[in-house]
Amino acid sequence: MQNSPEFKLGRPHLEEGGRDIELGQPRIVESKEELEEKFKKYGKKLENGLGDFLVYISKGKESLERSMFERLKQTIREDMEGEDKDTTIPLAFVEVATQALSDMEGRVESIKEEGGIPTEADQSARETARTYLKEFSEIEDFLFSHSELYDALPDRSNLIEWLKNEKSFVESNLNDSALDEDHRKYYESVLKSEVPSIERYLKGLAGDHDYDALVANLTESISIQRRQLQDYLQEYVVTQKDELKPDMEEKLRIIFILSSLQAQLEGEQNEKRALKK
Repeated sequence: MQNSPEFKLGRPHLEEGGRDIELGQPRIVESKEELEEKFKKYGKKLENGLGDFLVYISKGKESLERSMFERLKQTIREDMEGEDKDTTIPLAFVEVATQALSDMEGRVESIKEEGGIPTEADQSARETARTYLKEFSEIEDFLFSHSELYDALPDRSNLIEWLKNEKSFVESNLNDSALDEDHRKYYESVLKSEVPSIERYLKGLAGDHDYDALVANLTESISIQRRQLQDYLQEYVVTQKDELKPDMEEKLRIIFILSSLQAQLEGEQNEKRALKK
């Protein structure tokens, strides 16, 4: 399922100097020089990561020519090191790469679920993905927290609103007479599996399995947005059309909102687990 919440944005947690800064806490005050150094540092990390994910960005499309790859690399360098910082393309690349890494990480479990035996190469790829995911998560936090697009954090009322909208979204689609059979079966499945978890959460009765279901829902919604963002980034790399940026920014806004809501749910779940110990 996916929905498009419309409310102001904030930022996810941010790690600075070994400290974990929780959701909603003020940003760290940085000097202009410190900020410039960080933009350069993370910009270099992104440039180094480009080669590893170039194939994935162009998966299912025409292969990107070397000149296009160099153009994206140059764009990221200019956006990260120029006088006027622009995080749109760097963030878009981070989200696309994060989805690629998540897919790599999940491949081992998928093979097991299908009755197969993961190879040594599969296991190695998973460990590599986990290493990269940690690094890209750090870059993502930095870029989101220094983007003017993300100026207010979704709160619990936004989470409640989103869950109610998700429930209504499923129910209204099931009442759509034009719905084809495959989609009807899908929404009927969601009605039986996820909607009860939403209802228990709204009543304050959610158990651990309900939190798992809601977090999984958000994970899938984020993945959908990232894959759609990949198409925009692919087109931008080829055409360099700046009019694509608003579409990418909107996808990034939704990804940020959904990620923030997911963090809230995971935080609540961890608190409940801790209280049971």
